[in-house]
Amino acid sequence: MTSRRGLAGLVATHGGVVHRLDTLGEQESYDLLVATLGAERVGQEPDAARELARICGHFPLSLRIAAARLLTRPGLGIADCVSWLAKDLPARLSLADEPLMSVPQVFQAALRRLDPHLCEAFLLLAAQFEGGGNPDSPPPDEVLEQLADAGFVEEGPPKPYRIHELLRIYARQLAAPARTPG
Repeated sequence: MTSRRGLAGLVATHGGVVHRLDTLGEQESYDLLVATLGAERVGQEPDAARELARICGHFPLSLRIAAARLLTRPGLGIADCVSWLAKDLPARLSLADEPLMSVPQVFQAALRRLDPHLCEAFLLLAAQFEGGGNPDSPPPDEVLEQLADAGFVEEGPPKPYRIHELLRIYARQLAAPARTPG
């Protein structure tokens, strides 16, 4: 069974082995792009491929979406794709013809499963992490643990908690006041 959630209750009541999956490492991300796009194409722009992996947060889904864009647009350079994606992350990490291939949709579905109080706590925490440091007034440990179990924060005691960059960007966009056309 796989889940974004920690499943500690299931493991405690029924047993099981937990294997936490993390984002890919830098080399794993690069290797995924080579396997998907081909060694020749990636070899022509190796630095851009590494930058693509970085802005995709080393998430396999993000990398697959970016690679699909590049595969369906053979004339698009990797560096050009990086520039285009970077202008509106994570919104551009989606495919119009396949709704399930969407980083924002995955994040939105996960947020919908949260209790509204936890969702609010996550958005506030993400805003506090904006500067890259630790929050000045973090929520109670119980809330942090629930957010960690739900996959919205990483690590935790004894290490400090952190929020993945793409999640932070997504939270910032959700918290921003709606823009009015004008």
